[in-house]
Amino acid sequence: MAVYLVTSADVGAPSLSGTNGAGCTVFDYVLNTIGGLTITHTATNKRNYALPNGDILHCVHDSTVTGQQYLMTVRACESASAIDTLTDPYPTVAQVADNACVFRTGTTTPATTVAWWAVLDTSATTGCFYFFADYNNSGHVSGSWWAGGTQISCLPTDNYAAVMYTRNSSSTSSGGGLNAANYFVGGMGTGTITHAYLKRSADGAVKSCLSGGTIVGGSTSTDTFGSITNGPACPSSVDGKIRQTAISMSDSYSQTATPGAGVELMRLYLPRLFQPLHGTNTYGSIPSGTTWSDSSYGASAKFIFMRSGSSAGVNGGLIVQYDGTWTNPNG
Repeated sequence: MAVYLVTSADVGAPSLSGTNGAGCTVFDYVLNTIGGLTITHTATNKRNYALPNGDILHCVHDSTVTGQQYLMTVRACESASAIDTLTDPYPTVAQVADNACVFRTGTTTPATTVAWWAVLDTSATTGCFYFFADYNNSGHVSGSWWAGGTQISCLPTDNYAAVMYTRNSSSTSSGGGLNAANYFVGGMGTGTITHAYLKRSADGAVKSCLSGGTIVGGSTSTDTFGSITNGPACPSSVDGKIRQTAISMSDSYSQTATPGAGVELMRLYLPRLFQPLHGTNTYGSIPSGTTWSDSSYGASAKFIFMRSGSSAGVNGGLIVQYDGTWTNPNG
């Protein structure tokens, strides 16, 4: 097992843009060249990658599929026999079409390059792949992420603990909220539950269940983590640090907005991912890509911050732990 922080500033890192295929080139570098994960199938502007838990990440960066060069389809599935032959995808195509199961790789001028950051944990127990792009060169990010492993569940028995996030929109808007990588707050009747999809329910009976993150620390005005109405300024005026907490995910036990009988309000924790606990529009002094160490959390713990919505973080943001041991808060 290894954990990697990979960025566009690294020597040898490929450029990301809105040009067809650029996203696949970057994912090849992060997942295969750096992370050592296997590329199981390849085609022009398409890839299938074997994830740490054995699932497949299916990626297509081609405007004939997505509708725009600056949109890249990313979808997880339990297995794949060919580049486009996916078994038990999450989300399913019926839930989120290929042209909506996307994130933005760049600006409306396809050749323009943008900064990007990735955190990859190759462990089968705490695996994750979080990817962020400064898609409009405006200091806030779009992104795609997946997490899965045997040690991330809150339940005593859970063989399907994996979740995929999607933008779930085919809109061409460059709006910060629409492209936020932290737009998955809510669940079971609060906020939105149409951006994150679990592999299956814990008992395996329901495939591609809707999921949402649990909000703490006050009310939210935009359904995005870190965007807390009347929350404290960032960083803290007391000690100059960022406050953060772990993120748990619900399980609706359903493929639709109507919850099923086996609802779980706390199904799993997102490994290495944290929500900042500060007020809306207070993140202006913390640029995307800012890193720090925190020995009070762990001897070698290091974190990186991503800002959403605007250069002031009007839609909050996310924090990812890229070094040191991550421990499930549920024990």
